[in-house]
Amino acid sequence: MKTVKIFFEKALTLLLMVIGAVSLASCGDDDDVTEPTATVKKVEIIVNIEPTQDMLDYCKMTLVYTDDSGQSPLSYNVDKLSNKVLMATLTKFPVTGKVELFCEPKEGVSFPAEKTMFSYQHKYNISFVKYYSNGKSQVIGSTGNTSLNPLNYPVDKMEQWFSKYGQHKLHSFVFDASAMLSMN
Repeated sequence: MKTVKIFFEKALTLLLMVIGAVSLASCGDDDDVTEPTATVKKVEIIVNIEPTQDMLDYCKMTLVYTDDSGQSPLSYNVDKLSNKVLMATLTKFPVTGKVELFCEPKEGVSFPAEKTMFSYQHKYNISFVKYYSNGKSQVIGSTGNTSLNPLNYPVDKMEQWFSKYGQHKLHSFVFDASAMLSMN
């Protein structure tokens, strides 16, 4: 009787080991089933810019996106204290291009007699967002947050500078969208 009991215990142990091994093997099979890899449907270029009130009052600020063919399909006038601008949506790759920020004095605007200082500051950031065919999105890069320290200039110096230089480029960022696709 003892021999039969030992036989059944060993058989039961062996059976449980086989069931455990089969269970683990079937769990491993689930990992082998992969979904199709999601592809990139589009990349958005988003610019965030925050100028000072003086810059808004006395300067015309313009963001310009230029694609790799040299065309400028989008120009945006910065006219608020906080601006979030979708500069471009890229759907074909490879693509290179650039985003530029220009500044010039507004026509017909002069500094009031009582104003003695001009405050010149802005924060500027460009982000790139990948959108996938599976509905997910991912921020893949950024120019970093450019924050110019508050600078105060005497108004007479700013008037001289405005009359001498007119429009000037504050920032220019050149990018390669094909390189962005490989970014995680």
